[in-house]
Amino acid sequence: YSEFLIKLLDSTPNQFACNDYSASVDLSNPIMLSIQFSIKFYVETLAHSKEKHQQPIIIKKIINLIDSYIPSCKWLLEEFTNSLWIQFMLLSCIVRETREHFLNLICHVMK
Repeated sequence: YSEFLIKLLDSTPNQFACNDYSASVDLSNPIMLSIQFSIKFYVETLAHSKEKHQQPIIIKKIINLIDSYIPSCKWLLEEFTNSLWIQFMLLSCIVRETREHFLNLICHVMK
């Protein structure tokens, strides 16, 4: 699973980047679609897998995508407040490294 996600993150086109903090979220933007899919896949699948050694690489690649499409931060903050991700990843998850990686993602989005 990790290799699939890494390939997806590496193949996301950069020509759709947006660094405008006031821009609205375009859910059809390829970068935004990759961010949405990769975070959902990470939280709902990879966080449960035994394959943990690739998590730092995946989180770093997701953060790089977020940096190239700043409006995604708005979507992520809404997802964090409207979903059970925070509860699951920070309060229920028993794997310290997985919690830390997710927390790094949250902190980066909030910057």
